[in-house]
Amino acid sequence: MDGSRDKRLIVFIKAPVIGKAKTRLASSLGHSPAIALYKAMITDLIRNIQHNQYTIMYYLDDIRYGEALTKLGIDKKNIRVQTGIDLGEKMSNAMDESFREKACSVLLIGSDIPYLDSSLMIHYFTHLRKFDMAIGPAYDGGYYCIGFRNTTFHSAVFKEITWSTPDVFKTTLAKAKKSHIQVYEGPYCRDIDTIEDLQLVVEDNTLQPKIPDLLQEMEKYRKID
Repeated sequence: MDGSRDKRLIVFIKAPVIGKAKTRLASSLGHSPAIALYKAMITDLIRNIQHNQYTIMYYLDDIRYGEALTKLGIDKKNIRVQTGIDLGEKMSNAMDESFREKACSVLLIGSDIPYLDSSLMIHYFTHLRKFDMAIGPAYDGGYYCIGFRNTTFHSAVFKEITWSTPDVFKTTLAKAKKSHIQVYEGPYCRDIDTIEDLQLVVEDNTLQPKIPDLLQEMEKYRKID
């Protein structure tokens, strides 16, 4: 089997339209600038995560806005819809779908973490050879990446989680421990939810070569003091 088919990277994306994404950022910058910045984040991410060692599928929270993703350069055949009641069920369903399609290992990431690139994804896939589960903690208490092998997938880590709280990562680890799952914890990364997050990201000199589209949009909306 082609090695790229063995590994699948799932990217969760919120529809890049006003009122659907980056609402906290919009409260500081305005709705249009916030969506423009989110589109730039997605565009940077698409470029940075490309690699021939895995296939990429993009899961949108509302398929009615699929055209917005094709305009950002995502092939229509690689766009799917998130299904489920809450975020945990949606992530679990997406991973289960990949395993049913014969993927051997699956990583799932968010779309607002500028630090993600193909080298980090390969880093996680490599550790999944030895560990049952891999997870990447975020500074806000959540996580930006989670992955399993087809033989170690446990949907229990996605259940009974209070999402968008500072305890998500800690609770997920506790559930994994309870299920006797061997976990690899990756490096901390920062996602962009607030204007403070945005400031820290754009001021990170080591990151700037990876985020040209985001920096370009920032030049248009100089509302950060």
